[in-house]
Amino acid sequence: MDSFRRAFQCAAALAAALSATACASHRSPQVIAPMRGPPGIVPAIAPVSPGPSSPASSESPDELTAAIEARIADLKTRGGECEEFGAVLETALATGHITIRPYMWRVDGNLASAQAESSGELTIARDIDVLNVGVRRVDDVLRSAEHEAAHIALRIPSGDRSREARVDEWVNSCRKVQK
Repeated sequence: MDSFRRAFQCAAALAAALSATACASHRSPQVIAPMRGPPGIVPAIAPVSPGPSSPASSESPDELTAAIEARIADLKTRGGECEEFGAVLETALATGHITIRPYMWRVDGNLASAQAESSGELTIARDIDVLNVGVRRVDDVLRSAEHEAAHIALRIPSGDRSREARVDEWVNSCRKVQK
């Protein structure tokens, strides 16, 4: 009887999670507003609908914008490939081509936290899932944005483990403290 009750509880929890996930996948993503544009437009990130108890989502959209802008400034000072993917990140931010999705999503059966298009569009997950099983800090979101910008700047296609490792290596080298 205990195993039947446990199986029923697991099935109920799974059904609740799936229905919550289905609702989340239909939410509209939020787009970062352009940095430059007509007078009166202030650089900002449109608010993301956080989960009810998500400590990771306590940062304001302005904090995420400020973190991206600070990272772009740092990448510019480093030069070389760091500056190249910093320029991609800067252009995406300036043109409003960064979309913040509330949660991670599936691409070909794999969970995705970010995705880049050759057009310069970056899509990044703010949180892991609607149940807040895991937490993504601002730095995690920023690292995802950098990774995808590096794919575009360095013209390295996604998907292959060795190519992903190479992109991660470049991003990590551009994050090391300069002496």
